[in-house]
Amino acid sequence: MKTKNIFKTLALAMMMPAMLLTTACSSDDDSIINNENINKQNTAKKGYALPVTVKVTRQGDNTTTRATYDANEMKLSFSEGDQLFVKGKDNSDGGAGQFAGLLSWQSGGTFSGTITTENPYSGTADQLFTEANDCNATLLPSGYDDYDYITYERRAEGYDDDICIYTEKAFALTKKAAIEQFSSMEKSSEYNDGFELEPRGAILNFNIIGLEKNKKVNVIINNLGAKPMEGKVTTDETGCATFAIGIYTGYFIDMLDILDVSVGGYAINVSSSHKFPDAGIIYNVTRNVAFTNVTASDVGKLIGADGSIYSTQAAATAANTTAVAMIAYVGNESNCSHGLAIALENVGNGNTWDSAAGLCNAWNESTSPKKVTGGTWRLPTIIDWQYMFIGCGASGSVEDNPTDGSYKMSYSGLATKLNEAGGAALPASLWSKDGGDTNRWYISFGSDNNATFRKSTTSAGKTPVRACLVF
Repeated sequence: MKTKNIFKTLALAMMMPAMLLTTACSSDDDSIINNENINKQNTAKKGYALPVTVKVTRQGDNTTTRATYDANEMKLSFSEGDQLFVKGKDNSDGGAGQFAGLLSWQSGGTFSGTITTENPYSGTADQLFTEANDCNATLLPSGYDDYDYITYERRAEGYDDDICIYTEKAFALTKKAAIEQFSSMEKSSEYNDGFELEPRGAILNFNIIGLEKNKKVNVIINNLGAKPMEGKVTTDETGCATFAIGIYTGYFIDMLDILDVSVGGYAINVSSSHKFPDAGIIYNVTRNVAFTNVTASDVGKLIGADGSIYSTQAAATAANTTAVAMIAYVGNESNCSHGLAIALENVGNGNTWDSAAGLCNAWNESTSPKKVTGGTWRLPTIIDWQYMFIGCGASGSVEDNPTDGSYKMSYSGLATKLNEAGGAALPASLWSKDGGDTNRWYISFGSDNNATFRKSTTSAGKTPVRACLVF
């Protein structure tokens, strides 16, 4: 069987899009069948049966579409129990009228079954689907009725059966289940020698860390006053709650940051630079409730590689992790959600400005021992440095474009707290960058306890690099 990937994974240390969590029944979208052929004299007319065998493909793949997710191969494929709901209308003279039916997967990309037409029809199903002025198909994955996300609405006549979507039910305990069930409404709006299905929804895959271990927690997701999406999740032995939801992109979509997400009583920020969810994409949302609850009184405390906050390096070691950063600023004014922390040691010594950002970003890789769950390493901007100085007690206001060589701010508070935390002392200078990444900035740490902001005329000079952790 030929296969291809249909979902791209978009990692969100941020996150990002939102939807209306509403209930929708669409007469243009979906239906199921009644196989009875009823005599025209029967006053309870139930339509006319028409046998159907149809080819189903997805976006050019001429053999398969997907309903079962293989996490290793990141592919979906049909499975036993999958069904295809076909619905349409033929308003031509002597035409079939309305029609609807539920077909069952046979093998490969073939579905067979019976549709019910409103009027007698002597042609083939292929002729009907080709000539109909309205014909569409929707995939109903095996086990869909266990979630109540899609429900089959049976009508007495059969030809006007329908399905309803309850988006508040698009909640699953695993990414695999969410992809299979909510991917969402794999659908085709036209027939061309078969149905070519496309995903109509996105998946938000949540990993919420920092919760109490092995405990059942409530998950509540609200959006614009519609019915809330609710579920219960048991955290694992590390205190992580994992779950996934589906977003049906056929409805009004607004920015992700209007999603009101609560896990175990903690408000979870889902905002992202990517504002609109695209169908067929998995958005990974990793958040740390330890960061959510950080306050100004935590400045000077340490962040472990596990994403937890510790008073000392010894406490982090006792918890089987390594302290990697010191909290230097709490707030959201420096392109961060909760604050900034400074690395306890340099990323590198004697590096060029061109390589500085890459050295910091490398700490975010899964193989790096410095990787922090729920946080993101970056080369500090000149704004980051100013907020970290102020967060540790410096006075002054933040300048977006400080005067080269003359703008100064005290770094003594940051240096003192870093020393108390057991971090390496700040060197004579460190590379930095501005918000637009256009200037080769560096910070000079003078003997008078003042940090001077300077621009370099070349990127080839060798200066140490110290990363900051954004959380």
